Amino acid sequence: PSVDFESGSANFSDFEGGVATVIANPAPGGINTSGQVAQMQKFAGQPFAGSTLDLGGPVDLAAGDSYLMKVLAQRAVDVTLKLEPQGDERVASYSGSGTWEELCFDFSGVSGTVTGLTVIFDNGTVGDAANDPDNWTFQFDDIAQTSTACPTPPAPPAFSTITFDDPATTYTLADFNGNSSSITNDPAGGTNMVATTVRTAGALTTAGTTVSTLAGNQVPELPLTASSTEMSVRVWSPQTGVTVRLKIEDAADAMIFVETDATTTVADAWETLTFDFANPASQAFDEANTYNRISIFFNFGVDGATAGEQTYYFDDIAIGSGGGGSPGSGIPDAVIY
Repeated sequence: PSVDFESGSANFSDFEGGVATVIANPAPGGINTSGQVAQMQKFAGQPFAGSTLDLGGPVDLAAGDSYLMKVLAQRAVDVTLKLEPQGDERVASYSGSGTWEELCFDFSGVSGTVTGLTVIFDNGTVGDAANDPDNWTFQFDDIAQTSTACPTPPAPPAFSTITFDDPATTYTLADFNGNSSSITNDPAGGTNMVATTVRTAGALTTAGTTVSTLAGNQVPELPLTASSTEMSVRVWSPQTGVTVRLKIEDAADAMIFVETDATTTVADAWETLTFDFANPASQAFDEANTYNRISIFFNFGVDGATAGEQTYYFDDIAIGSGGGGSPGSGIPDAVIY
């Protein structure tokens, strides 16, 4: 049995801030060329806000242990599918590709008949579709029961030093509050590629740049622990004494973060700064948290009107106190002749 929304209607029962409707497919193509799809908006309410789709009659789970569902969203998001009236639920993850993806929910071991399917996006987080519709509007379609087992999800990627040199990696620089960043050639010469940040004269005191290698402004989970709390970044600053702040956070929950500072000691040359999250500038490091987003702030706490326009470079964001430079790019900390 399968459910699509080509009729233009469906029997949804919304709850706690979830609002489901049937709309025209906003991005027909790829694996979903349907004309009509379901849309879920998650408004302020309960963290478990969602909607239940009435199947119009009982469906025997013996017909298949898994459910497939096509999902479209503007960011990475976990999707919960719950069987009614059993109450059994499974979670699958949308990658944040911005295209239709087919998710699989494995209900092996659950028996009986199903009369409804409850859909919840980002379970555990209160929605805000009224003020932030892009992040809290989701589409889903073609819910199908299948006897084919869900594929084993691939292992999540491991974090590796962000070098800006790997042609197989997509590096994204997302600026905010007055920064303008890009990937460019090393100011020291050679073939090494680095990130450059122009901190404009209109920059706020909190102007920064989020650096990512995955969709949704994310990086692989940072392998930091209570006994390994340091990260390092090579930086090139126009002056000494500049405060550089490094922030790590949970991409799924902006309230989970920790940030710490380091200070430049050389001008117009590369140096490696070490950031120890055991000595935070705000919040506190907790190894039980997931940290998979990185932001860097140059001249933190000083606005652009005071500092004037400034250009910084950074490279080799690494775990530990010193990641080393890319080939041909490093300037030794000390040379003995």
